[in-house]
Amino acid sequence: MFLAVDGGNHYVSARRAEGIKEYFCPGCRGKVILKRGLIHQAHFAHLQGADCAAFSEGESADHIAGKIFLYKLLRQYGEVTLEASLGEIGQRPDLLLQSKRGNWAIEFQCSPISAKRLAERNAGYQKLGLPVIWILGPAYLKRKLRARTILPFLYDSQLRFWQPAWSKILHRGNFLKADFRGLQFEQAFSANLFYCLRAKKSGKVNWHYQASKLEQQLLQGRLDARLVGQLYEKGCRLNQLPTWALSGQHFGLTVPNWRFRLTVLEWLEEKGLGASFSWEEFEMRFQSTFLNYEIWGSVELQELLKSLLKGGYLSYETSVFHIKGQPSWRK
Repeated sequence: MFLAVDGGNHYVSARRAEGIKEYFCPGCRGKVILKRGLIHQAHFAHLQGADCAAFSEGESADHIAGKIFLYKLLRQYGEVTLEASLGEIGQRPDLLLQSKRGNWAIEFQCSPISAKRLAERNAGYQKLGLPVIWILGPAYLKRKLRARTILPFLYDSQLRFWQPAWSKILHRGNFLKADFRGLQFEQAFSANLFYCLRAKKSGKVNWHYQASKLEQQLLQGRLDARLVGQLYEKGCRLNQLPTWALSGQHFGLTVPNWRFRLTVLEWLEEKGLGASFSWEEFEMRFQSTFLNYEIWGSVELQELLKSLLKGGYLSYETSVFHIKGQPSWRK
């Protein structure tokens, strides 16, 4: 490891350490020795036989630096423990924050982690009722992250990033994903781990562009032939979708936005003009359309219903939605 604490509890890098002083592991507080040589980079090592999981010799410099940064940052909220052992689930979060506001597991993830392993770790913390905040390192910041990668790392609907050159955490959220467009989001730096981005009104989707791309896929035969045929039998064509169906920018869907909204329109049509439905019924029908409904889907379903209410296609009274009309298909 490249960092240790001296007798005054000050952090010292191996490059600046003095060989005549005593140094201790920031995690287990056991004594470490300074090693320098012509071949190997200066570093600290535990004494032979020491058992420390907090600052293992195999950790990267970025990961160790991240732990130190977060350790200092989190002390403003309460007691912080490095690599606390959670014996009941057999896990050791990078840091455990215990405060009057509550307890959190904090994970600083530098290297790639498999979806299976990530789900297992999240499930372990969930079993204890312990919320986990993932903070992603430089490798993740450089990647174009997709919904499947983003969703398991979210806390309060936001991603958090840190890299060694920063004195603050980068918060990223308010995700939008229109079809045929890249992921859009808001972001800001803050030294507050629990900082929340202000929600901004989503911009309008260029439905003309969406229609042209869908038309291109239709001509290339890249769309579901069964769906195309079913619509044709009803006298409808995909390139004539209502502008409302082309204006979605929901994040975290298992299908394209246009397909999701078309399914909603078909469901409303099947129920019929003047029919009613509850939020619970609507939620039950469409929650499977999202990759992770518990984290993100509920908010997106509510936004969709708001757009139908705003367009005058639905009304809401005494906890029930009433169907008043349907968006018109284009000619």
